Formats: sequence, C-alpha cells, structure tokens
Amino acid sequence: MAKWNDTLYMIVSNILFSSKDDGKTWISVSNRPIGEAVGLVIMDDVLYLAHSYTVSHSTDAGKTWIAVGDDLAEQIRTLRIIRDTLFATTATGVYRLDDEQTWIAVNDGLAGEIHILSVVQNTLFAATTADFYRLDVDSWHPLQFPVPEAEIMGSLAWTDNTLYVMAQLHWDKLDADTLGQMDRGQKRSWWIFRSTDKGESWTDITPTNAWPVQGHAPFVELAAVGETVLVIGTSDGGVVRSIDSGDTWTREENTGISMSRGYSVSSVVAMNESTFLSYGDSGMHRSIDGGKSWERFNPGAESFVKDLIAFRADGGANTSTQLYATTGTGLVKSNDNGKTWHAVNPEIRITEFYRENPPQILEILASDGVVYAKGRVNNEARLYRVSKDGNTLMRIQEIPMQESTSGATQFFKQFAEADQLSSQRLIHAGLQGSFAISDDTFYMEYNYKLFRWELGDTQWYDTEMEEVAEISRDKMMQGFKLAVSGNTVYVGKRDGHLVVSFDKGNNWVDLTPSLPFPVKDFDDIVFSGSTVYVATDAGVTTSDNGKDWRAITDATGMSVAMARLAVDGTNVYGISRTGIYRLQTDTGSWDRITSEIPETPDSGTSFDIDGNVLYIGTNGSGMFHFNLDEL
Repeated sequence: MAKWNDTLYMIVSNILFSSKDDGKTWISVSNRPIGEAVGLVIMDDVLYLAHSYTVSHSTDAGKTWIAVGDDLAEQIRTLRIIRDTLFATTATGVYRLDDEQTWIAVNDGLAGEIHILSVVQNTLFAATTADFYRLDVDSWHPLQFPVPEAEIMGSLAWTDNTLYVMAQLHWDKLDADTLGQMDRGQKRSWWIFRSTDKGESWTDITPTNAWPVQGHAPFVELAAVGETVLVIGTSDGGVVRSIDSGDTWTREENTGISMSRGYSVSSVVAMNESTFLSYGDSGMHRSIDGGKSWERFNPGAESFVKDLIAFRADGGANTSTQLYATTGTGLVKSNDNGKTWHAVNPEIRITEFYRENPPQILEILASDGVVYAKGRVNNEARLYRVSKDGNTLMRIQEIPMQESTSGATQFFKQFAEADQLSSQRLIHAGLQGSFAISDDTFYMEYNYKLFRWELGDTQWYDTEMEEVAEISRDKMMQGFKLAVSGNTVYVGKRDGHLVVSFDKGNNWVDLTPSLPFPVKDFDDIVFSGSTVYVATDAGVTTSDNGKDWRAITDATGMSVAMARLAVDGTNVYGISRTGIYRLQTDTGSWDRITSEIPETPDSGTSFDIDGNVLYIGTNGSGMFHFNLDEL
C-alpha cells in the first residue's frame, strides 16, 4: 500500500487498486506484473513494485509496467525510498539502485536476516535477526536499546520526527529457565520505545493495559502520525492508542477488527491522525476516528462466507436488517446490506501474564431474537451469544464445559487405532459438529455424538444419538444436520440415516426406510411451522408429521438437489446448481425464479431471506443479495 498526493494505491491479489477518498472507495487500475508482490512505493509520481526477484516501475499511474535493473539473486522482501534513491532488501542483504540501473550491495556492518527496512528523518533503519541498525553514509551502525537484553525488533512505526519500536528478547538466545519464567509470567520479554534523535536515546512507553507486560511478547503492528500512535494485535485485533506520542494509552473495546489465528493485521498505514487502514488475512479495515473503531471492506478480495444470517433484533418490521456471517477469520456484522462489515469479537480475558486466545468461530444461528455462536478454543468447544448492541460475543457461562471423555464409541475406537496425525484430525473434527437451540434447550454434537443441555442443568445430557459407522476422512468435518422445533429434533447423519425424536432426544425413530429415495448426504434441514424440509444429495423431501414423506419436484417431475434452504413465514426457498427456487404453495413443486448464481455451481455455502431480499454466501466471492421484486 502506498500514497502519492491525493491517491492511495493497494495491491490485492493480482490487481492494482486506487482510491482518491482515503480508502473509502476503490477502482481497479490494472493487472500487476506476475510474481509475489512484496513492496509498493512511489517517488516523483512513479510507482515501483517489487515482485519476486524483480522491481518494475510505472510512469502512468499503474496502467503499464517496465522492469528496472537486473533481477536480484534472492527474492525481494522490502522496497524503500530515501533522497530519491531506491533501496531493496532480500533475506541477507540491502541493495541500492544506482544511476546506471544497477543494484549495489550496501551491507557493511550489517548482520543477520533482514526483517524490516524503514525510513525516518531521511535515515534508513534495518531490523534483523541479530540487531537493530541505522545506515550512516554507506555503513550500518547497531543501535542500543535502554534495556540491554532487548535485542531484536518486532514492529516499527515513525513520523517525521519520532521513531517507535517494539523490541523484545532474542528468541534464539533464550534458555529453558528463561522460557519457563516467561511461561509463568515471571520474566518481561517486550517493550515499546520512542526515540526523537534517530535512535541515539530511547524512552520506554510500553502500554500496560492491553497485553501482559510479563510473559511472552505479543505479536503487534505499530502505526503513527502526528502525536497519534496505535498498537494493534496482529491476531487478536486488540488496539491501544495514544494521542500524546505514547505518554498515555487508552485501550479500545469492540474496535471491529477481526480476530484471526493467522495475521488478521499484517500492515497498518496512517493516512492522517483520523484515518488509518489495515490489511491482513481478515481483509482490509478502515478507521476514520483515529483508530477507535474500524470497518471492514474488501475491494476485489475473495472472501469465504460459511454461515449467513439476516437478522432483526425484535423479529419485526420496525428494525433494520443486520447481516451476520462467519468467514475464515470469525464473526462479522453488516448494517448496510453488506457494503461494510464489522467484527463481532468475543470478550478476551487478560491476566497479569496471560491473554486468552480468541476462539475459532465454527457456526452461528438465530433463535428467539438472539444470535448464537459455537466456537473452539484449543480442544474445547464453547457456546456464545451476541450482546444486545451486536458488538460483542459473550460466552454463555452457565453452560458447563463438555467432558473430553464424552463422545461416540466409534470415535474412541478409531482414535485408539489411529496414528498421531489421524488422531489429531479426529480430535479437531470432533469439535466441529453442529448445534441447535429451541427455547432454553441447547443441542450440540461433540465427538460425533449429540448432547443436550437445559437451563439449570449441571452437565450435558447424553441423547445416545451418535455415529456408528466408520468416520471417513472426507466426512469428518461434515457434522450432523440438525433442526429443532419445540420437543422435535431431526438429525441427518453422515451415514445417510435420518432420525427424529419427539421428546427432546430421549427416544429416537429411524426415518430412513420412509424416505422417498436413497440418501448418501444431507445438506440442510429446516422447519416451516410444523412442516419439515430435508435437503439431500438426491433431492428435497418433506413431511407434516415426521412419518409420511414425499419428494418435492419441479414442474417436470424431476427432483432438484438443493445446497441450502431458507424459510420466510410459509415461503420456502432453495439454491441449487441450476438456480434459485421457490416452493409453490398451490402445486407443492419448485419454481425456478432465477438461474443467476454467482461463481461456480458449488459456491453457495449459506442462504437466508429477509422480506423480499435473498442473501447468498459463497465460497470465494463474498456475499450476494437478490431482490425478489426484480427477479
């Protein structure tokens, strides 16, 4: 990401985008040169892009590109400009492009693998695995932090006059005793320092209200402009900000930055003291209030949407629709029909030396005017509810933790016979199962077995419904298909069996022989009043009483396999490989209302309806919506 005058440029995937309104809107400029894009800088209205071993430049605002200089021997990591001179780094060296378009090595006094190269007060700084350096003329000078044991740099930011550094212990030099002290919160391992004299002297400005000062160092990114400084957690989305150059810090709650087990934030750019942009695995986030709150938007970026809910807080027409969706990085919410998205993050417990890991959000659903989520933390399944203001995931503390010794007999049999890798797959997949809610009764699949919990219970009740056939690797992650209404519970199992309980899971009836066709896989189960609809690989079947079943066909009498179903009152909709369908109440058959399905036929991952608007989540193209009045 780079800015020149009033235009911001950004590389997303293989495309160069530009924005003239500080990142609010973006337009596609061109396809960039091939190779992994690792750096974009601008000098005198010329764009320079590092991609793999090559640097290319563009003199027409990114429309066309021409290579400059020869290819370097190693892959380029960073580009920087100082005094009209272009510098590039590889893992082991810094290079300067001379007037003859030749790369000249500038490595005198430099040691270690290079991670960061930055420019402050027309001076070049480099962070390596060995030390932190400043370039004086053509040689590198190591800088000493005020704490001698703080040897390497984790992140860096700068303004015209001030340098900010997150410094930490050298990981390769830590012995077992020191690591043990860090594990117990008895050893400090990180600091944030400020320098106004190019690193000759430093002031410790470490915030103490967001990450434990004692213990292991957090992974953070720094950003600074004027007297505003931000420290952002790369995976937990935590933000602390200062408006006095780090003298005091404020921890921001519910910022809207997605939590991620990867790099939710891998880079941060300060446009001015109000506007900041961040980019990472969770997409792009923008703040216009100095880093207090962030909105997510992805110009041209691919996005996987697993679950999608069109939600009204009171279930009525007096409130606007809110969209909730799970992506690869967690739960997000939109109040503007999907134009921008805000992360709905869980509360994170912070102790003196421990910050709890964020959960992986596996599934969401809406019940009785509340949005619920199932999450996974390490090898523990947890249930959450969204707060009334829609900004926070609150763990349901009343629900007891599920015992790890609970689960299907087949699960424990395969676990005992599996090698280490296969056993880890089983454990991981055993936490992925579905959950459902009716009134104050919760149902959750855990280790391939269904359990029930009701308000006031001290433990989960074993319904004795479990997978009995071999749990194949290709079906490990599928989970039961669950639907609950009152005391009635439907379960579509991995082995093609459909079962029902009319007393909350105390007793079960196998409905498989009653189905109108053989079934291998279940895709969705929904209720419309007392009528249940079951989507399978062979088509959709329905029943009013759970005993008598019929197949739903189109006007030609052919079954249509639906990937997902959605219900709005008495209206039932489905998405398939061939389009979007509505169930005709008079004929009881499918009527195709559009063949316009985005992306590939299998891209529809989630489906919901709100009034006359259909919402579809896809496997790579984000979310689409269709107005029924326009179809």
